[in-house]
Amino acid sequence: MKNFNWGGRELSIRQCDDVIKLTSYQDLSTRPKEENYKYRLLLPLGRYSRSKFGTLRSHVLLTIFCVLFSGYLVFPASGQENNALTQMKQLKIGDTIPQKLWRTPLQAVRYPDGKQRITLNDYRDKKLVILGFWATWCGSCTSAWPKISVLQEKFNEDVQFLLINATQTKDSKERIDRTITQQQPAANLLFLHRDSIFQYVYPHKILPHYVWLDGNGKLLATSSSKEITEKNIRAVLNGDLSAFHLKEDNLLYDKKKALLEQMGIIDTKSIKSSSLLTGYLTGLGSVYGSEPYHTGERFFYVNYPIKFLYQEAFNTALAGVHPNEFVFDDGVDKSFIDFIASTDYDALYSYELIIESATRDRAMEYLRRDLMQQFNVSVRRDIRNTEVLVLTGDKQSNAPKTSAKGTTLGYLARQLSTMTGRLVEADGNAAQHVVAPLELENLAGSDLLQLQRVLKKHGIRSEIKNLPRAHAVFYNTVHAASGKVVESIN
Repeated sequence: MKNFNWGGRELSIRQCDDVIKLTSYQDLSTRPKEENYKYRLLLPLGRYSRSKFGTLRSHVLLTIFCVLFSGYLVFPASGQENNALTQMKQLKIGDTIPQKLWRTPLQAVRYPDGKQRITLNDYRDKKLVILGFWATWCGSCTSAWPKISVLQEKFNEDVQFLLINATQTKDSKERIDRTITQQQPAANLLFLHRDSIFQYVYPHKILPHYVWLDGNGKLLATSSSKEITEKNIRAVLNGDLSAFHLKEDNLLYDKKKALLEQMGIIDTKSIKSSSLLTGYLTGLGSVYGSEPYHTGERFFYVNYPIKFLYQEAFNTALAGVHPNEFVFDDGVDKSFIDFIASTDYDALYSYELIIESATRDRAMEYLRRDLMQQFNVSVRRDIRNTEVLVLTGDKQSNAPKTSAKGTTLGYLARQLSTMTGRLVEADGNAAQHVVAPLELENLAGSDLLQLQRVLKKHGIRSEIKNLPRAHAVFYNTVHAASGKVVESIN
């Protein structure tokens, strides 16, 4: 079974010079009986710390079942395939592009005045040029275009975005044209293709990838789409990169190999079973899935929020439960609640399980046990009455519509629910009704009454109902839960 899902976040294996230290033996009673538990190892990664869970952030929790192991982290030197471009220097933060690259022609896919070729020199009057590398198969790339268009318009005098589809994406001109036609990006976005020069000068492995250059061609930063914000652009224009999260792709990362193998810890062929839980790994992107591995199966999640790992491990309890319906017994530490609600880089985790003859259900049993061992938190499902905003139709008609433009009430309900943290649903009979698109940016944090008033102005009917809905109750596994709910994610 194989299942890979690449995301837009940067993630990679962090280099560490510390010696692995054997810290303790551990009781096997909580593990599946047929497995031969051996050692619990802690690998120092001193960069991470946060409240009670600083222990996790400052260590990689590694549980290995094997015969032999190595005691040092060994990392191979980075390399690059030889090609005709190797005579050209690959640039790092602080480097300035050579003068000849200013006039290197780039082929335009769509340009406002009909040009077929442009150069960086055309934008030498800008204070900031942002090269955005993208591909037609990268959903995180295309979904950022509306945001980029707004920023291009707002900073048009000082900033220029150039969206580059490089040759390494293997996208054809026809596929690029089709994607642009389907996505219908704003006219102020400039698209380029068939680049092989800049993809080499600014090497990367994970898309989307953004290169920030000042007016002199100096490389200021590289980033994912998460850093493409008005706040960051203003900060960079003012010379402030202090809060900027750099994207540094690990060019040697191979998603087909175990994390343990690539961290230089052990010959993975000798592993009978192992589980690895780490914090954020720089430069690897986001990927999860499973595949045959030597004589067993490998399950892996690289750089995902802890909430996602809990949703995978405790699917029976969490399936279909909105985060607004997460509740926490008073035995659950506040730091865990902050982590479960966060998608920040310091709240991302990686998990890998290698096991012989394992089904997915068996693998999720291991994941549940490892999460409970680390956080002392489990989840149960409960049915409770809660307030729900139910969209029932629009002022014109209750009949389904077929307009090609607009959005369905079902999709609108999901958008509102995600944006506001409130439980919003579409009535079953009205879920496919199509209504005109709404301006949703100013609705974040609105309560149900505020949402109802806004929707009414747009002719959308809704009702606030008290309905039984599934809740996920997080409770402490060490101390008996009191039953008193002290906090929920709103």
